[in-house]
Amino acid sequence: MKCTMDNGSISKSAKKRIVILGGGFGGVYAALHLERLLAREPEVEICLVSRDNFFLFTPMLHEIAASDLEITNIVNPLRKLLRRVKVFVGEVERIDLPNKRVVISHGHHNYDNHSHRLEYDHLVLALGSITKFFNLPGLAEQALAMKSLPDAIQLRARIIRSLEEANSECSLGDRQSLLTFVVAGGGFAGVETVAALNDFVRSGAAILSESARGDAAGRARASGSGDPAGTG
Repeated sequence: MKCTMDNGSISKSAKKRIVILGGGFGGVYAALHLERLLAREPEVEICLVSRDNFFLFTPMLHEIAASDLEITNIVNPLRKLLRRVKVFVGEVERIDLPNKRVVISHGHHNYDNHSHRLEYDHLVLALGSITKFFNLPGLAEQALAMKSLPDAIQLRARIIRSLEEANSECSLGDRQSLLTFVVAGGGFAGVETVAALNDFVRSGAAILSESARGDAAGRARASGSGDPAGTG
């Protein structure tokens, strides 16, 4: 897609431009509020920069991992949600505060990666957070996060693969290892995830051999009455 640009800069009109960085709850709700507040202000332009072109309802992300919901149930296209906001899809590379501009890159998926400068009059930061692994050796490489849509899809695939491998595993120890799932974190996301995985593993036990089915059911019961930060 061709960008309206001048020497790498996305053209700025005479309007006052408010740039919101981040397409999560903070960024989208800020855009919705400003859209309503400034609806009668034609000299103001609102822009939102997001990595994705959709808003993800993250409180229900665990239901995607457990196959309780389809992906379309928890995503909403940003341009459909924000009727009077200009949406730019890309990665925020850096913020140039003295010159009041943001450098955005896009084109990662088609190997045409390049960047543009987006000038602003007012800047709203709503970039969210990243998962912290506390520098524990191997955790970042082995663990799965639960913050994005690809994370939930990957977790679901990993669980299904573990169930299938457990179905054919002869060693009791290896089978129990395959049927053990640990969730680190006892907040909202952790508790909802462990509950969803518990139900998913129980329902998936129907595909297992008798011995593997018994291991899965037993470990699921243990998680239900024990530590909310882990399940199997």
